[in-house]
Amino acid sequence: QFLDHLHNIVYGDESKHIKERAHLHKILEKHPWIFGDQYHLSTSDKSFRTVIQKHRASAELPLINEEDLAKITEYNKIPDLCFISKRDYPINPKHHNLLVEIKAPKVPLKQKELGQIKGYGNIILKSPDLPKESNHWDLFLISSDIGDDIEMEVNQKDRPRGLVNEQPNM
Repeated sequence: QFLDHLHNIVYGDESKHIKERAHLHKILEKHPWIFGDQYHLSTSDKSFRTVIQKHRASAELPLINEEDLAKITEYNKIPDLCFISKRDYPINPKHHNLLVEIKAPKVPLKQKELGQIKGYGNIILKSPDLPKESNHWDLFLISSDIGDDIEMEVNQKDRPRGLVNEQPNM
């Protein structure tokens, strides 16, 4: 019933009145099982500085001096939701992370939105503050529609629909 109701919110008549922050964000924040029952909420509307510190704490790594983190301007960006999952056995990747960027149903995904999630991916890949070997990251960009300008990227040969980019551990 919950998923049917969510489907109606996103695709039904009321979708034109649904806002990303006030509505969808609040729903997804409280229901991480939608993405997989292994995840729990790590951050919501927090900068990458907070994402990094929360991740390091979860991975039992030393926290980084806040002044050092503040010097990196890319860390000012704020993803909507970050979920984490940790395995307690010695097989890498031990940490599975899910970063979710949400757009209102009336906002079709275009180059601007795709660029935003790709930018988040670059921050994760380039950050010396996030361990690479023991982590896997999935980045989701969510809306109810896809613009024509990214249709080719969303439908690539030999990739599942929607898989735009794939990197080691991402």
